[in-house]
Amino acid sequence: MVDAVGVSKRYGRGTNAIEALVDVSFSARPGEFVVVNGPSGCGKSTLLMALGGMLRPTRGSVTVDGTDVYGATNAERAAFRASAIGFVFQMFHLVPYLSVLDNVLLASRGAERGRAAALVESVGLADRRAHRPAQLSAGERQRAAIARALVNQPPVILADEPTGSLDPENETAVLDLLASYHGAGGTVVLVTHGAAALRYCDRNVRIVAGRIESDEI
Repeated sequence: MVDAVGVSKRYGRGTNAIEALVDVSFSARPGEFVVVNGPSGCGKSTLLMALGGMLRPTRGSVTVDGTDVYGATNAERAAFRASAIGFVFQMFHLVPYLSVLDNVLLASRGAERGRAAALVESVGLADRRAHRPAQLSAGERQRAAIARALVNQPPVILADEPTGSLDPENETAVLDLLASYHGAGGTVVLVTHGAAALRYCDRNVRIVAGRIESDEI
């Protein structure tokens, strides 16, 4: 489902250049839950952005659901991201002046309002669907972000530190939602520097200094 081969990413030039990723090859099979962890600054978020078509590698290739992500035009890549990949970020990235329901609908590609409302209900926010993000707790905002990521029924969810700003109770609630999506056959790649997600995953890939140090089942 996700396949990166020989991916490297360099920021800057000359003596000031930083090698964020060095010849990384990574894969996630259909229906697999993969956790990518490592210390801050190790390159794990850079890898996730490269997998999601948001950051072109300096070298290497990325294929998601059979599509050569960086072989596509910018417009083709944007359309592919919208249909095939759901993104969940640590800082939520909800539109502040829209309600929960409208935030979910904004990401949809023609999804019916009823489907979006059902998703909002499925993440436990039925009584909050008319609220704006500022009226929600951090855990509620992240659950709204997960509903938004699921609205187009993507085969892959990429999650970047989705529980990094949450307390343990909300962390568990968010991981349970991602595990439910995984249990229904979805593929999850989750980046974290914590350990809580490890009890949910099929594989744990550890990155140190831009290189894969271990890949364990």
